[in-house]
Amino acid sequence: MNIIEINQDNAWEYSTYVGDDMAENLSRIYYRGLIALDDRKEPVSGIIWELIGFEAQKNVESRIKWFRAEDEDAAKKLFDAYTRRNNSDHVQKSTFVIPVKTEGAEKKLLKEAGFSVRLTEGDDIVVSLRELTELPLIKNKPVPYNVNAINSMTIRNFRNTISKSIAMGKRGVCEDLEYLAMAWFDTDVSCYVQGASDVSGIMLFHERPSGIVSIALMVAFDQDFSKTLPAMMRFFVASCKEKYSLDTLIHFSRHNQPSFLLSEKLLPRGFGSPVYAGERMEK
Repeated sequence: MNIIEINQDNAWEYSTYVGDDMAENLSRIYYRGLIALDDRKEPVSGIIWELIGFEAQKNVESRIKWFRAEDEDAAKKLFDAYTRRNNSDHVQKSTFVIPVKTEGAEKKLLKEAGFSVRLTEGDDIVVSLRELTELPLIKNKPVPYNVNAINSMTIRNFRNTISKSIAMGKRGVCEDLEYLAMAWFDTDVSCYVQGASDVSGIMLFHERPSGIVSIALMVAFDQDFSKTLPAMMRFFVASCKEKYSLDTLIHFSRHNQPSFLLSEKLLPRGFGSPVYAGERMEK
């Protein structure tokens, strides 16, 4: 049994095991990963996590994004290596969320590794583009003239807007937002609102290798986010219709109050999938 680190240099070698979306994430600065290999050098367990607060080195959190356990002994050794890596990164707390529908031995192993485990509703909602086009907030509603695709922004203006968002403490679901190139986002469907003198809102999406289009950042700099965010959403849906199939899946994360309120307005009957979630404190 051998435990190896997976990162941007070797992630695609194991993409069949971890999935293309996770393999892509391992090229990002705060992602970490470990794989357990058997004697034939085949993966039998793995774990991928993202560090939150690492830059500031204050209340550093490890968020487990993916965990797969086909061999329980291997998974236990994997957690030993995970703990050592957390210690070197000065992690204070680990958290996890795993879908109930994919649960195998993972729940039991997380408990044995010292995690609390609870059943809850996940923050993620996935809908088809077809469903979005039929929503009352979207259907037959005009896109305001001052909402534009970010491919019309200069790189300087884009970076200044991102810096402004970060200064307000808004990173969306991207802990590494300041390190992501403009081209990492789908510049055709991501958009911004041009105010009288400055950008008043921005909404960024990323197309994953799996084909799912996922929200990355949604922020309004003015006080009227109840108008700014829906306006950008209408632009996003209209632009997606020109670029993607109506069967394309769109992923939303209800990670903060504005995103939760928008999802409630967009999808009042939308529910996240049931998940197991939990945490443990690190030494």
